[in-house]
Amino acid sequence: MDISTMRRGFLLALPLVALLALSGCKFETTYAGDNGFRCESDDDCLDGFFCSNFDEGSGEGSGTESIGRCLDEAEGGENECTDADGDGAFVGLDCPAGRLVDCNDGDNSVNPTAVEECDGVDNNCDGIVDEDQPPLPCPLQIGICSGAQRECVDGGYVDCGEAGLYGPLYQQVETLCDGVDNDCDGGEPDEQCECDPRTEEAFHCGRDTGPCTRGVELCQTDGSRSECIVAQMERQCADGLSCDFDSDCTDASACTAILCETSDDCGDGGVCTQETVLAREDPFDDCVDDTDIECDRTVCRVPFAGEVCTADDECTGAQFCAEGLCREPNVTPLEDGELCNGIDDNCDGSIDNDATRNQICGPCPYNMAFLFITRPDGNPDFICVDWYEASRPDATATDVGSNELYTLPRAGVLPWTGLNPDEADLICNGAPLRDIIVTSTVAIAVKRLCKTYEWRQGCGGTTGTAEEFDYPYSVSRDSDLYIAGACIDGSTGATGPAVTGSAPDCCKEEVCDMSGNVAEYVVDGSSNPLLAGGSYLDSDGAALSCGDGVTYQPVPADAADRPEIGFRCCTPRQ
Repeated sequence: MDISTMRRGFLLALPLVALLALSGCKFETTYAGDNGFRCESDDDCLDGFFCSNFDEGSGEGSGTESIGRCLDEAEGGENECTDADGDGAFVGLDCPAGRLVDCNDGDNSVNPTAVEECDGVDNNCDGIVDEDQPPLPCPLQIGICSGAQRECVDGGYVDCGEAGLYGPLYQQVETLCDGVDNDCDGGEPDEQCECDPRTEEAFHCGRDTGPCTRGVELCQTDGSRSECIVAQMERQCADGLSCDFDSDCTDASACTAILCETSDDCGDGGVCTQETVLAREDPFDDCVDDTDIECDRTVCRVPFAGEVCTADDECTGAQFCAEGLCREPNVTPLEDGELCNGIDDNCDGSIDNDATRNQICGPCPYNMAFLFITRPDGNPDFICVDWYEASRPDATATDVGSNELYTLPRAGVLPWTGLNPDEADLICNGAPLRDIIVTSTVAIAVKRLCKTYEWRQGCGGTTGTAEEFDYPYSVSRDSDLYIAGACIDGSTGATGPAVTGSAPDCCKEEVCDMSGNVAEYVVDGSSNPLLAGGSYLDSDGAALSCGDGVTYQPVPADAADRPEIGFRCCTPRQ
């Protein structure tokens, strides 16, 4: 038997008076259910009593020793002074004055001596929740987030990011391209950005060969590069006037590119871009010379800009929205290589060629008809002749164009006039362009002016054949009678050249306008220039005929000033 059981049995065996005398330490003040005995635990009390631990009465002169008294469980339950959570603070009506009063006897972290915390609880039982809580440093303390502190609000410290405590430039996931470490991760600023939109930097793209004109990629506000945008180089004459070619400069100066260091050096809408030019690649490059060495330049370019937009679907055709404006996309090389279309589709510097630089259009270049002819000596031969009168590569239905480097004959554009015979032959030959482009990458077919017998058989037909006739007013007709107005000639009332191919009855299969519209330079067997076919000013058969009895006209001294005189090119089959 343990000592406690023995003791309780002994106490029960004694008379009450003897028990009281034995203790000798009865409390002077009693409470309901209190038998007045001291105790240290329930084992020191009689059955039906429990030991309630609290300091002895705290009146003046009282001790501070922690003692207990035995209380009756039945009578003292609702008045008892207890500390159920053991934190030294009590609850109950029987608690004497001066006792620490607990405001939550089920949580030992809540009592009058506890430290107040930011948790929405009155930890120190003073009736105030979360008072005097100091601000704490925010979790991120790098860069723009340095020094940020958060307050205790509604039982917790606020989220620094959501509360905007890191400042307006902070981003949990960095998307701004502003030179700032917006997510405060200590990494490189703008690590997700391709470019910095603050610098207005423009990046070179494209080439000046074939359709692959040079362009620029703009740095957009989200730090991504735009698609390649068509961008014309800014050029000016010595007097500061804008120009495209030397002929635009009335002061006899050269039309040169505007060099720059920043976009501030460029005109309205211009951007400064650095370009590496391949050896003698660009007919209009100022750094092109007689060497085959690449060169660098920093020049102004003006990106095409259309209507204001916010999305691609607000633009027309192939245009896309970049930096708030609709932009014209640059032409990019075809992945499948060349097509037979007179265009350098793969931007390798040569038109209509396959990987081995062989022609893919058959025996003739693009826009040229393949003809069987009879040479003056009676032997058969083959010839390629332009489908249409010569026109500049940038000509339109309303503008003759200004690019005088080569000819690109096609329907629906104004013909090229205003040249003398030698100039026209050089254009057919491609001399202006070949002079500044490496011979191995000639971007045009090499042609020449048609010889008289080639031109006649392209217009009419071989002598003695069913296709031979005086006037080429469609091969379907069965007589050589003059048909007024079938070609653009004196009977149409035209006051100037019409667009090529505008008189479909004035064609022999694919070859059109050899009679009428503009007279065309040809050369005889001694390479002397003549005129053939007549023009919109002629109405007699002698000038307009093209059959076996064709009459070729002499070239007037002022031919280069005549808007009715043009040319067409021929070439032997390839």
